[in-house]
Amino acid sequence: MANGKNLKERAIKDRLTVEDVIKSIMPSWNFPHDWFVWPPDTFLMTSTILKRTGCYRYVLSKNFTTNLHKQGAIEDSAIAWIKDIDPQLQEPHKPISANFLTDNTLLYDAIEKLKRLSGKVAVYDLNALRTEEEENGNEEIHQRARALCSAIVTIHVIADEACSGFGLMNSSSSEVAFVHYLANLLLTSRGTLSAVSKYHGVVIPKLRTPQSGLSLRSFSHHVTYHTTEVEVIWRTLPWDNIEENTINILAVPYPYEVEAKYFRLERESFEPVRYFKYKKEDSETTLDQVIKLLENIDKGIGRVHILAFPELALKKESDYDYLLGELRKKRMQGKLKHVPMVITGVRCEDKGEFNQVRLAAYFASRWYNLAQHKHHRWKLDSNQIRQYSLEGRLSTSREWYENISIDQRRLTFLVPNGWLALCPLICEDLAQLEPVSEVIRGVGPTLLVALLFDGPQLKERWSARYASVLADDPGTAVLTLTSAGMAKRSRDLSKDTHDPNSEIGKTVALWKDQITGWNSLRLGETKEAILLTASADWVEEYTADGRSDHRNASVFKFEGKRRFSLEGTTTEESEGKVEEEASDVEDYQPDFEWRGNWLDIKELSAATFALDTLVKLEGHKAEIITDWLSIDEL
Repeated sequence: MANGKNLKERAIKDRLTVEDVIKSIMPSWNFPHDWFVWPPDTFLMTSTILKRTGCYRYVLSKNFTTNLHKQGAIEDSAIAWIKDIDPQLQEPHKPISANFLTDNTLLYDAIEKLKRLSGKVAVYDLNALRTEEEENGNEEIHQRARALCSAIVTIHVIADEACSGFGLMNSSSSEVAFVHYLANLLLTSRGTLSAVSKYHGVVIPKLRTPQSGLSLRSFSHHVTYHTTEVEVIWRTLPWDNIEENTINILAVPYPYEVEAKYFRLERESFEPVRYFKYKKEDSETTLDQVIKLLENIDKGIGRVHILAFPELALKKESDYDYLLGELRKKRMQGKLKHVPMVITGVRCEDKGEFNQVRLAAYFASRWYNLAQHKHHRWKLDSNQIRQYSLEGRLSTSREWYENISIDQRRLTFLVPNGWLALCPLICEDLAQLEPVSEVIRGVGPTLLVALLFDGPQLKERWSARYASVLADDPGTAVLTLTSAGMAKRSRDLSKDTHDPNSEIGKTVALWKDQITGWNSLRLGETKEAILLTASADWVEEYTADGRSDHRNASVFKFEGKRRFSLEGTTTEESEGKVEEEASDVEDYQPDFEWRGNWLDIKELSAATFALDTLVKLEGHKAEIITDWLSIDEL
């Protein structure tokens, strides 16, 4: 048994090298050859070293930079790399070889340095790396560490450039179509571009690059690396006008009334906390009114791309089925030219009770669905109980937790084109940084929609603070949407009186983007929906080492808003009248032939990427493309 002295001696002698770390990830792989067969694997390997040592900060010293003068060489090396891989992928029974890298001078030289030095440089030496002016001690060790850091960063940025366009539609030429197709299939099926086990991290596409601060995210334009418990769901679907760069979002802050009786006490327990459930039993005709409004807007103003409801807006699965079924029926009858995506909160009772965000997209007479569970329970403390006037239902002397199941944490990205990457969240998940915040900031989706069951959406409240973090870095446009009923229930505890009809209580949504800043969405006097318009601009971003993305970053900006009444009368900002139609939502039974599950949109995404590849190759190699679709592992 080791004593204290032996442990100390063991720790001193045990100098873990960079090669040790790399080999521990995939012990069966031939080092370094096998790590350069597939660029996302290479990026995972370099990211592991750079993130654990932090030596990337040395890149900004005068001794090593990849500035604009070197960008052309880096891009040329990346293009040559994937051009050499592509024809090998067309030989399905032949293993991919990395021997071609001998002709890729910049990459080959960096690999040779990695091979020569990684077994001689300890991880600690990279972690403690400083500039030459600050170095003390063994100069030979410092020189090796600096040279190895330079090689790893060079490999890292070339691998990033090689992954340019992965995960996006219409992003590759015919020369590298097979590389992109394989990458997109891996991403669709596994939630990572890499073939390495997800236990060691995931490599996923990236749309925005931080323009301030210094982190590993600052050194790549196209992909990002994360070790996370979160299951990444990356999906795409056909988008009929990729060049329009504009979206219209119809925000419906339903329910418009929230009564205290909807908050119900749950089971007693010996735990120090108790549980509550939100359950709204009574039915309204609001869904029919919304559908009629969509018809009017579709005929008069134009296409609504996204129909958004707040958290828990639909009280059960049948409401959701009814909404999708009626939208499909209107489309089949010719009353709707465009069927919007639907983002809504749903209370679901299926092998447990779940608070979900549902994202549905309509294509070819069929709905394709994504479901994401809430990641954190809402905790009602004494201040919130008073804020929402729930003292008569819930004791202020106890802490109350939302009684929902916490399932596997998933993060959904719907990316139909290069300018729209949509990520939904539910209320508490926006406030809790763990475990999704790092992944969201790494990917940099262009639009994040947070569905809330919260008070008015004001710039000084919590939701605005967290939205601002993501809007500033990585530059994601954020829309927070709550129900009118909860906004009206909320009161200012510093005041003795409460006016549910105040202007503050009518502020049901808040938009924040990098260009126009804050924009509040406020209701008028009636039951209304708000149509928000935003457009995407292309901006140029630079990595910390000075490489441009050639103006390829999409950033949304607010364009305007209009209010529409759902009660048959119009506000001064709305056009047309919405007529009520009677319906029986409670007894609605869907035809599940048109309402698929989350596996269907996975298959649609794979098929969409396959079709994109077939178009680029003008139908050539169709048998290989279709064969890859049938591989279960993909």
